[in-house]
Amino acid sequence: MNVPTSCTHLRDFPVDLVELMAEELGMTVDKDGFERKMNEERDKSRLDRINKTGMTGKDMRMVAEQTANLVNNGVVATDDSAKFTWDKDLVDCKSVALFIGRGETDDGIGFVNSISSKDGTVGIILDKTGFYSESGGQTFDTGYINTNSGDKFDVQNVQTYGKFILHMGVVIEGMFKTSDSVNCTVDYTRRAPIASNHTMTHVLNFALRDVLVTKANNEDALSQTIEQKGSLNDEKKLRFDFSWSGPLSIKQLAAVEENVSDVIKKAIPVQSSVVPLKSAKNISALRAVFGEAYPDPVRMVAVSSSPISQILASPQDNEWNSYSIELCGGTHIKNTKEAEAFVILQEEGIAKGIRRITAITKKDAVAAIKSGEEFQMRVSNAGKIDVNALENEVKTLTVDLNNLSVSAVLKNEMRDILASYMKKVTAWKKQQAADQTASVVEKVIANAASIDGNKVVFRVDFGINGKIAKAVQVAYGKKVKDKALMLISADASADKYMVATFASKGFEEIDCKAWALSATEGTGGKGGGKKGSAQVTVSNMSSIEEVIKKAKMF
Repeated sequence: MNVPTSCTHLRDFPVDLVELMAEELGMTVDKDGFERKMNEERDKSRLDRINKTGMTGKDMRMVAEQTANLVNNGVVATDDSAKFTWDKDLVDCKSVALFIGRGETDDGIGFVNSISSKDGTVGIILDKTGFYSESGGQTFDTGYINTNSGDKFDVQNVQTYGKFILHMGVVIEGMFKTSDSVNCTVDYTRRAPIASNHTMTHVLNFALRDVLVTKANNEDALSQTIEQKGSLNDEKKLRFDFSWSGPLSIKQLAAVEENVSDVIKKAIPVQSSVVPLKSAKNISALRAVFGEAYPDPVRMVAVSSSPISQILASPQDNEWNSYSIELCGGTHIKNTKEAEAFVILQEEGIAKGIRRITAITKKDAVAAIKSGEEFQMRVSNAGKIDVNALENEVKTLTVDLNNLSVSAVLKNEMRDILASYMKKVTAWKKQQAADQTASVVEKVIANAASIDGNKVVFRVDFGINGKIAKAVQVAYGKKVKDKALMLISADASADKYMVATFASKGFEEIDCKAWALSATEGTGGKGGGKKGSAQVTVSNMSSIEEVIKKAKMF
């Protein structure tokens, strides 16, 4: 039994001690899984550190001291309503505060009147912004803040502190001063996959409930609920954590993936509207995060062919149960077709009763589907090659599959096919060994019949295969009762040979161990045995003829 490790419990506990404890229980530790989880934890810590420090050794957090200073100096809260605008610069913004980091000024608070490239990583607070700041599991926007005179600020991180939004980055042209008039230029090309992943997180949430609960015929499943426990949406992936009692079956995972893909193919509009919180909560199909405090009014996002106004007008209509309707302050695509494709890369448990799905959309998903189709063709072709070459091909395909970014469902299917290929190889090898054993037995017994005396020395090369040697000895013992056998077999490719001696039960004339050791003396061979049977393996085949000669003279 294999024990998966959890970094939450084991990162401060010696892994070697865990292995010893597991071994006592007849278990093993999934060290690869442990290292993977540890790397995830390190990445998370690194990203948290980046968000706090602005990617430098500076402390770019704005805590109570900084936000109080802004309020006391009459700095207005940042208006970020333009973050839902696409493909349009936000002009005539005003720089209301410039921040170079905690402890970087004489008063320790960190605000200055001007910034330039010499200040390194800095922050700008505007009266209004088109940038989305990191929140609700969605990563921040990037882009530029510019003045009409050519000053340029590279926005690399956007965070919210109280009512203020801090744009962190570096000045790459000119100088910025408080009260400057500036324009916000968001990198909408980068935002597009983020928004796509975010929208498909909503659709995934709906698909999980649809597959695992609504359409389930399992009473245990029907007694459970699916609650969102966290999410992460960036330009590379979406990650969705949810409550569920155990791993999803491949059939369930395939159904979820297909459900989301169907929504993309149907090109369903993605609508949003700011509505009274009470009106939103009246909608029977609404999904809200348990324990989350929502503003009033609140922004509602519906992946629906019916307008939000119609949903609000008849909030209890069962028709809305076919739609994804959530409260959300993030950015989204306008139509599900913009997501292009959806691929689940992994489904895993991250805590007791909590599962995680990692998936991709847009060009990454399209590329994953193409890679999957190409790999399927390779696997199909492998099934047509000679079985003696199949094992190496399966090993190559297995390594490639492990490193491939394709659907988790497809990976499982391909692993099953590769496993069936290996069963075919194993069966073939077993038959080959049986045939080889029968051939060796036939030769050995025929040779024994033609030799006088109480011992037989016979060389037949089948490699260093102890199983074949044992099978030959058993068959020999049934046929020959009055002659001890020395079987010599070489593996030329490894430059080794094996000396195996045997005598039938009750035959006492030859000490098989003494015979084997005497014949291989001086060769550096390693092995041993007892009076009735022994085995020695010798490196360097140059001594094999001398061993045969000594064996016959014993």
